[in-house]
Amino acid sequence: MGQRTTFQWIQTVFGLALIAIAILALGYDAQLSSAEMEPQFKPIGQWWFELHRGSYGGVQVFLERYLWPPLWSHGLLPVIQWPVWVVAGPVGIIAFVFGRS
Repeated sequence: MGQRTTFQWIQTVFGLALIAIAILALGYDAQLSSAEMEPQFKPIGQWWFELHRGSYGGVQVFLERYLWPPLWSHGLLPVIQWPVWVVAGPVGIIAFVFGRS
């Protein structure tokens, strides 16, 4: 095994960060679920909207007006309706594995 490149280090750190975010989000959703006594999952879009409302609306407008409207409604919107850990976990694991190889 040879010397790892800077890109591989960045990919590994990015993967670890996403895995950490997924674990924290899963814990938050588990806490929400136990408080409500039924499964509760906070979707990516809700986190995004609460953290930076302007970029959420800006991306939606940009995709619908300047690129291709179905890219928002059939591409990004279904993904941001998923829980954070469903997306961040697998992407983080893949980035980590490829960064380590």
